Amino acid sequence: MRRKPSIRLFGIGALILGLSFNCVAEDIDKQEKELRTQITIYNLVNGLYLTEDQMEFILNKSKELDSLLRKLQDRKKSDASDQRKALLVLREEVRKEVPQVSEDLAKEIHRNNFLMLKLRKEYIDALSETTEQVKSKLTDKQIYLIQSFKPCLIPPKGPARMGQISSQAGPIKLLERVRNMPTKRYKTRKSDIANRYIKRLSLKFPYLSDRELSEAKTKFLRIMDDVRGLSDLDFALQKKDIANEIKNIVIRGEHKEKQIDEDKKIARFLLNSQIIPVLEEKLSIKEERPV
Repeated sequence: MRRKPSIRLFGIGALILGLSFNCVAEDIDKQEKELRTQITIYNLVNGLYLTEDQMEFILNKSKELDSLLRKLQDRKKSDASDQRKALLVLREEVRKEVPQVSEDLAKEIHRNNFLMLKLRKEYIDALSETTEQVKSKLTDKQIYLIQSFKPCLIPPKGPARMGQISSQAGPIKLLERVRNMPTKRYKTRKSDIANRYIKRLSLKFPYLSDRELSEAKTKFLRIMDDVRGLSDLDFALQKKDIANEIKNIVIRGEHKEKQIDEDKKIARFLLNSQIIPVLEEKLSIKEERPV
């Protein structure tokens, strides 16, 4: 007679499956993150209309930084290994409740911490210098576009297909639809319109409480009513400000989106190692085009 698998065996199997799934999930997350970064870089590069000289300069600087980063990472691994060994010794001394940790061990741990910080500063200094060099090669218009650039996956319609450039188009279009509704239809639909908008906000800002969402809905309903009472001229003059009010309707102080200056964006996107294949591809396409 065959024995049924024990609950313990099922438990072990579930644990192994869970560990395997976690490893696969981490790998998928990493791949997805890389894909999202690449798409964002494509959006930005496509919208900047970089010249061939600019692309070659950025490509070379990105390669230099990538090479430096790899060297620093190798050194960091070596230092991290030394620190791990030192921490294992420290753990044993603490576990055994030695009266005093040896002075040499304490010095080694502090030294390893210092080396880690030194490696980080070396890269940050190089990144800062390279960022200034790249910025000096960009036009004022390109720098303005970088300042306004907000990372996105799906590029917006229109000539500047480089991400969400402080777009107010969505809220403004919504406000225009609200203004154009017949009075009777608006009265029956306005609550549904507000509910749909707040539902989107609740997905975007999952930290918001039911009370905050309720307050946001009240504000949104008030804004829609006010907008319908404006003349065409007043609406044309105020629609951008009202759109901003809608966009920030639930954003509190600690959750406000931090303003990222152009230096950080240049470092994050134009000097990201993932821009290397993007620029190599674009430069190769330019070479293949007939003169």
